[in-house]
Amino acid sequence: MPRTDFNPFQATALRLPKALQPEITELIQRKTGLGVEDSPFPRAVDFWFLSACVAIANGAAQQTGEGAQGWKFSEGIVLRDSRTRIELMELAGIGILGDAEVVKTPEVIGSLFNDCAALGAPVLLKTVASGRDTPLRNLIKDLAKRAKA
Repeated sequence: MPRTDFNPFQATALRLPKALQPEITELIQRKTGLGVEDSPFPRAVDFWFLSACVAIANGAAQQTGEGAQGWKFSEGIVLRDSRTRIELMELAGIGILGDAEVVKTPEVIGSLFNDCAALGAPVLLKTVASGRDTPLRNLIKDLAKRAKA
């Protein structure tokens, strides 16, 4: 069984764009109490992670400093039960920054992911609002298209 107590990002502030907070909050189940069809993200960290992944997949990943100016929705402690996310963050950090030593500075990777989430959040919001279906179905259709591309 993998360790779940390893979390180099536990003290990292997780941030999303302040200007988008109302729109993002509408998609978070814990905030709205709505079902998954209308609020497809159980927690803000789920929206944050997928936003960062969208920016990375779009080739837009970069250190901008924008993430540091965002709305702090949580601390990295919420990542403690997701070893996969932690490992993906480290791998993405290495790939984007081109330096394997970056894993020794989790604050740099955390900042990079906040920047990526800031870049990906508007794209993700547009995705869930596009089409004539529910936010979840719009999201699934878009992710399926991306997987085929």
